[in-house]
Amino acid sequence: MITFHQKKHIIQTGFSVYFSVLITYFLFANSIYIGSIGFDTFSIFIAGVTAAICSQVEDKDTYRVGTKRVYGTLSGSFVAFFITFLLNELYRTQIPVILYVPLLCGLGTTLIFYLFYSIKGSPTATVGSVALLGVLLQHPNGTTYEYIVGRFIATVIGVVFTLLVSKIVTHVINRSSRPK
Repeated sequence: MITFHQKKHIIQTGFSVYFSVLITYFLFANSIYIGSIGFDTFSIFIAGVTAAICSQVEDKDTYRVGTKRVYGTLSGSFVAFFITFLLNELYRTQIPVILYVPLLCGLGTTLIFYLFYSIKGSPTATVGSVALLGVLLQHPNGTTYEYIVGRFIATVIGVVFTLLVSKIVTHVINRSSRPK
């Protein structure tokens, strides 16, 4: 039997994913840019997955998971900025891509884990590594800085809409359960 809290979580997750995908799909379909940052189908995917992952039964847990997701993605994006510079330079050489893309992915992941364990002491580095790999493996030949920022913005959209939906659903439930 599904409990009340599980039903709340099901509804909350569905709406969170819906709004995150809707917003990023709207930005993509209408070629809307934030500065020079555009959105693609992978942005839609990132926002939807972020919403699904961050949605938790309790609001405080949604906030905690969402915050870790933003910090992790930010760290992965930060490392990706530097690796992208090297990646783009290597792409101009005659060195086969298969030799340096896996190496840069491994080195970048190692750096992210090292930084997180040194500074924060937490395993949020997994999210940072996924962000890094998403950037490096989606467009290994000519990744742009705008693309990296776009991935980060898509993550933030997913987190923000998950937090908003979580608060609204909790508010509606609390309001409707008050005695009249």
